[in-house]
Amino acid sequence: HRVVAGRVEWAKQFLDYVDRAVVKARHVGPDVVQLLAQHKDPEINSKIAKHWPDLRAKTSEENQKEIARVKEILGGGKGDPAKGKVHFQARCAACHKLFDEGNIVAPDLTGYERHNLDFWLPGIVDPSLEIREGYTNFVATMNDNRIVIGMIANENPQTVTLRDAANQETLLNRADMKSLVASPVSLMPPGLLGGLTDEELRDLFAYMMKDAKQ
Repeated sequence: HRVVAGRVEWAKQFLDYVDRAVVKARHVGPDVVQLLAQHKDPEINSKIAKHWPDLRAKTSEENQKEIARVKEILGGGKGDPAKGKVHFQARCAACHKLFDEGNIVAPDLTGYERHNLDFWLPGIVDPSLEIREGYTNFVATMNDNRIVIGMIANENPQTVTLRDAANQETLLNRADMKSLVASPVSLMPPGLLGGLTDEELRDLFAYMMKDAKQ
């Protein structure tokens, strides 16, 4: 999906397939939706809003309401860490490592303030609020108008290697590149808690906060 999403003409055809349910919207990863948005095309943006409303950028007020909603749910009972591990692996482990499991596209979460909801929730609900140094997302626009996004995994005067949210690396020649710019948008998409039931939310946070030191 990422290869198709990187070119505006292919992206529009791909979204036509989503419109006709040839491709199921739920099978399209958040990183692909983020790449589609980089085209800044009104037709594409309209279809993103239609099929993936949870992944659009939210206002500060909306984010605060979501944080309050999740806090209230988490205060309503205890979760099961074993069940929560399944949700972490499905939604977070592609990028984050926790308890020596997962990938290192994004920071290892094991040593963080895991007991503190005020640490977890703003960064999950609004990932672009604060992007740690070394984890900046870059947008490369190639001479053929293809777009590639990811963090810089390696670079030299001739080439740049970008690592995307799926931990896939793409080697790009600088000579083939129109521009390479840092993005204010995190590689981590918003809306990662969307679709979880109250019980599933409690399970997920029970796992992430397991054995956390006060």
